[in-house]
Amino acid sequence: MNPLKYQMNIRSKLVYQFSLIVTTILILFSLAIFYFSATYRQNDFKKRLKERALTTAKLLIGVETIDKELIKIIDNNTFSLYNEHISIFKNKNQCIYQNFENSALEVNSDILNEIQFKKEIFKAENRKETLGFVYYDKKDCYLIIISAFDEFGYGKLKNLQIVLLIGFLVSIAFTIFGGFIYAGRALSPISKVVRQVEKISASNLNSRVDAGNGKDELAKLSITFNEMLTRLETAFDLQKNFVSNASHELRTPFTMILGEIELTLMKDRQKEDYVSVLKTIQQDMKTLSKLSDDLFSLAQVSFDISNFKFVKIRLDELLLQSREDVLKRRISNSIKVNFIGVKDNEEISSIFGNEQLIKSAFINIISNACKFSNGNEVIIEMESTKRDIIIKFIDKGIGIPENELQNIYEPFYRAKNVKNISGYGLGLPLTKKIIDIHKGKISIESEEAIGSTFIITFPNTNKRKSTYK
Repeated sequence: MNPLKYQMNIRSKLVYQFSLIVTTILILFSLAIFYFSATYRQNDFKKRLKERALTTAKLLIGVETIDKELIKIIDNNTFSLYNEHISIFKNKNQCIYQNFENSALEVNSDILNEIQFKKEIFKAENRKETLGFVYYDKKDCYLIIISAFDEFGYGKLKNLQIVLLIGFLVSIAFTIFGGFIYAGRALSPISKVVRQVEKISASNLNSRVDAGNGKDELAKLSITFNEMLTRLETAFDLQKNFVSNASHELRTPFTMILGEIELTLMKDRQKEDYVSVLKTIQQDMKTLSKLSDDLFSLAQVSFDISNFKFVKIRLDELLLQSREDVLKRRISNSIKVNFIGVKDNEEISSIFGNEQLIKSAFINIISNACKFSNGNEVIIEMESTKRDIIIKFIDKGIGIPENELQNIYEPFYRAKNVKNISGYGLGLPLTKKIIDIHKGKISIESEEAIGSTFIITFPNTNKRKSTYK
């Protein structure tokens, strides 16, 4: 996928969503302004209608020297409302004043009854608003009806509509324009990261993405990507070293077998010579088979553990079984197992794991301890605490140089002081992989010419539930 096209898609979505939010806010804000303005206009005009009607009523009822005709003249020649229409009734059925001759025709008994019952009514129809209310003077009751058209108020509302519409359109235009600029600037770091990532391949995995300020989300993404690149680089290096070392180690027995065969075929030999060559080839083939098995096991635990079944297993029993298996091959060695408060106690000596893998790890460590202990006794100690199950493998052998301890878990690595002892350097890497799979830890304490102590720690099964399916 073209990263620029992908960026434009994100940019368009951001602008669309941002514009939609702003549009919704502007619409709601404009509607609120118009609604409250219209409500204020209506209340204000209602107040003006009442004040205008009361002024006329007070002149008509309260001032005896002023007759109806004079009041009409005053109404017509003073500031009046547009299309103003006033009617005053005494005792509901007697019209005592109207500022237009046809005024009484617009008032029916239903309206008068409603005014008398509700004391005040207000109606708006075709923008003509009518107010009717009851007015008391001394002992008489008057019903006053006034209607008019709020030309000035509706004019202001019309002007407000135009202003809001223009403001809305201009705001949306600026929002879209500003949104594109803002989205472009916001996505520019992503575009920069994409360009940097495109330049990284298997040949330059040591390259890294610029993490910027190291604080924001994009910086965290870059840091995470750099950490992934580090893991990939490590994996590639391990793979290259593994392939290189495996090729070298496999080439040696093949070369020896081929050399033995070629040397034997150079001339006729006695039966005993052929038997001797076949036995040598047989030994080389066993060595090759063992190496192949170790390589397969290491590859399997490194890349695919789905075929291994994890159940509750007892470590004390596996230790004893592993000890017996090693002693069958190394009769001359002495291996002592000490249990500290765990023997015959299933609850504090069990973990969830794969019996085959754990047993293989134990056999590897015990075999190494025997092989490098110069015939000295190997001691195994198992102890269970509230949090962990701790197993120590102690030998009094040649030990490991301090400057080489950090390399012992690399495939095919062998310390300088064991070059004359047979082996391929696959046992400890395989053991560490197995321990890691079981959420355990492995460490070593070693001193050259004194001996080594391997310490394996598993989380106590009483403190956790199995995470394996």
